[in-house]
Amino acid sequence: MNAMPSETHLVPSGEDTLLRVKVTPRARASRLGPAVAGKLRVMLAAPPEKGKANAELISLLAGCLQVPKSDIIIKSGAGSRDKLVLIRRVPAEEVQRRIQDALRSELPRGAASEQRRPSHD
Repeated sequence: MNAMPSETHLVPSGEDTLLRVKVTPRARASRLGPAVAGKLRVMLAAPPEKGKANAELISLLAGCLQVPKSDIIIKSGAGSRDKLVLIRRVPAEEVQRRIQDALRSELPRGAASEQRRPSHD
């Protein structure tokens, strides 16, 4: 039996995972952000017109989660900033691990080591 992830933005659905996201279009750059109020923040450079932001969301998630774009489906909220996204064939625990890896890799170079490095004053 799989344990339910503690992250409220993830909902196990059999071998799939539902991901709650809050999209910010027209951001400076496309990237993942921390979960806030039960939704994963996703900043997108694309504008919210003619499906551009949705296409960029699918591309970004597919890259971060290491799955084909065809395995990322916007189940609800296609015209909204709040979306429910289906990740096919990846369990919630694995989605969470890949999101955490993606968030860590987006830290500025040296930021993680600088935070842990003791000062020698």
